[in-house]
Amino acid sequence: MPIARSDFSQTSMQRKFRAYLAVHASRLREWQFGWKAFRVLTVTTDEARVRSMIDAARAIGHLGGPGASLF
Repeated sequence: MPIARSDFSQTSMQRKFRAYLAVHASRLREWQFGWKAFRVLTVTTDEARVRSMIDAARAIGHLGGPGASLF
């Protein structure tokens, strides 16, 4: 799956990051599942892709912000 796409209607890791952050911010998981916290584990192929995912998370203002320990 691509890290980012110019067309937001197509799937990408960046789109998934945004969706998980929205669930985290809404606290939906607390009333639906009773979870106080959750983490998202991503398995990938190599170091360069990890760096690209970190850059994508930074681009949406994720790292250092609310939910910073989510990924």
